[in-house]
Amino acid sequence: MKEFPFWILHLALLLTGFGLFAAVFLSCAPPIPPKEEESLEAEGSASGADSSGSGSGADRERLAFEALLRWERAGGESGRLSLLRTRELRGDFAFPRKKSELSPYDGFWFWEVLDAGGECLFREEFLHPGLLFADSPDEDGDLSGGAVLQDSADFTLLVPARSASGRPAAFLAVFARENGNIGEMGRWPLRSSQGGLQ
Repeated sequence: MKEFPFWILHLALLLTGFGLFAAVFLSCAPPIPPKEEESLEAEGSASGADSSGSGSGADRERLAFEALLRWERAGGESGRLSLLRTRELRGDFAFPRKKSELSPYDGFWFWEVLDAGGECLFREEFLHPGLLFADSPDEDGDLSGGAVLQDSADFTLLVPARSASGRPAAFLAVFARENGNIGEMGRWPLRSSQGGLQ
């Protein structure tokens, strides 16, 4: 009976060890970057697919209007509202949600952005711009106070220039709720202005 050639077993173990080492090394090694030509082709195809779907980078840039308004007390709590100026802003802006039902409480105002046909694209509620909430301690240290109606207040609204589907915004309208009734405070065309009352 011949002896088993143990050198074959040693060789097999050695090759297995090298194979395991190579597998571990290759799995931990960083990926090889593609050649410059291949990366340019990939970028070109990606931008081509992007431009066919949602347009170039400039087209994807969102446009909004920053509207500066002034509220002044005149007559009732609603007072008078004036648009001081608007300016265009570019960037990524969150689209406000269009609420189907508005708060039934006085003191809540809302603005709407309308397209050229008068259809509402956006709607958002906000507190009466002239209300200031202030608390002060009395002699016993208890806080007292609440809402104080100022004589005037300036405030800013940021309104998108297009709907999510791409319809352009044409008008900004602001509404106030007083004694349970909703009244329109003003309606202005959305365009950039240099300042001054419109």
